[in-house]
Amino acid sequence: MNVEFRLDQLQSQKLLMTPELQQSIQVLQYSADELFSFLQEQANENPIIEIDWPFFDANRKRKTKGSNHNDENMDLIANLSGQADTLEERIMNQLRLIDYTPELFKAVSFFAGNLDDSGYLTISLSEAEQYLHLPAPTIERALHILQSFDPPGIGARDLRECLMLQIARDPNAPDMAEQIVQEHLDQLAKGKFDKIAKDTGISKEEVISILEYIRTLNPKPYASYGSVSEGPLIVDARIVLHPVSRQLLIITDKSLPKITVSMDLRSTCKSGDGDQFHDILQEKIKSANWLIRSIEHRSITLQKVIRAIVDEQYEFFTNESAGLKPLGLKVISEKLGLHESTISRAVRNKYIDTPKGIFELRFFFSNAISTSEGQQVSSRIVKTRIRELIEAEKRTKPLSDQKIADLLEKEGIPISRRTVAKYREEERILPSSLRKIQS
Repeated sequence: MNVEFRLDQLQSQKLLMTPELQQSIQVLQYSADELFSFLQEQANENPIIEIDWPFFDANRKRKTKGSNHNDENMDLIANLSGQADTLEERIMNQLRLIDYTPELFKAVSFFAGNLDDSGYLTISLSEAEQYLHLPAPTIERALHILQSFDPPGIGARDLRECLMLQIARDPNAPDMAEQIVQEHLDQLAKGKFDKIAKDTGISKEEVISILEYIRTLNPKPYASYGSVSEGPLIVDARIVLHPVSRQLLIITDKSLPKITVSMDLRSTCKSGDGDQFHDILQEKIKSANWLIRSIEHRSITLQKVIRAIVDEQYEFFTNESAGLKPLGLKVISEKLGLHESTISRAVRNKYIDTPKGIFELRFFFSNAISTSEGQQVSSRIVKTRIRELIEAEKRTKPLSDQKIADLLEKEGIPISRRTVAKYREEERILPSSLRKIQS
């Protein structure tokens, strides 16, 4: 056997996620309020950072060096009645009751910030692993912790899991309720009681009784948990329609904090003699500059994305009766020369104030559906119409998915029953058999 040793040179390319790049990606996806909290943490950890907070942010009365708000104004704000807890704050209040490991605390906190208005988790476990750099078992354990909090059903990733979480927490739940939701929810929604009875070995009457119990569960665990006042919504830009030229003007919001580096400490660093204190200050300055560049990158990217969205949805903003046109992330991605994941992060929990009201940037993205006249309409418009039909239905005789499809077809929107069911589920709406109220 011949053994040959060779030395070959190979060339390959790979993306190295430097700490600066990781921070830039993280900052880009922060909402304005999340960015406030993150910057406060950075300022607490790094004395070189000076932050000038916007005036109205009363919750951050403890200003870092550099803020010039007068005490009279701050006292006025401090005397205002406190705001009710947000969903995230309610989760965090429960999380602090038990001494979890730092990794679990970090992961559950991250999940708490990724719940939608109904209490559903909007991020996958694999994405959480990637963002947090934590092992899968820790991420899964954090999800179980979140789902053990109140209200029951919180942190679910779909309707089935939401119902099962509530059943598991209810000591009076029927014995077979969890199994039927897990294995037969689709059949239950279609009224196939005999089939379910045969598969589970219980009577048809018991199946119907379990159906009545399931109807008492809440498909949106947080939506009816109580009215929450979250204070003023921080928008990232304002869209203004010029009354004469009809041009859309984008005004960047000035409410975000201004970040600078302490000149006193910078001077101290320059006059240092290379000792350990000097080295530490150099690292702090480097970290602060990274942060400033990340904030600038967030601002520039967000402005580009908003401008591209406004250009694509011009009719929506300028015509009172116009609806959204279909728009995918790929269109904006190709227009700006940015990756789709960058666009997705940029629009997450970002809001703009427009002539038609305040909207989250994600609102402007939707798939296309062809009408009977060959026109393209936004899937978001179709979802809105489905919700309107369901809200107007008789609760004793709710509309089936097929009936909704028939009604939409009469309105010029040919759509299959399967697509109606898909959109209904995406809107967290129960099937007709589970919405029915007995007369």
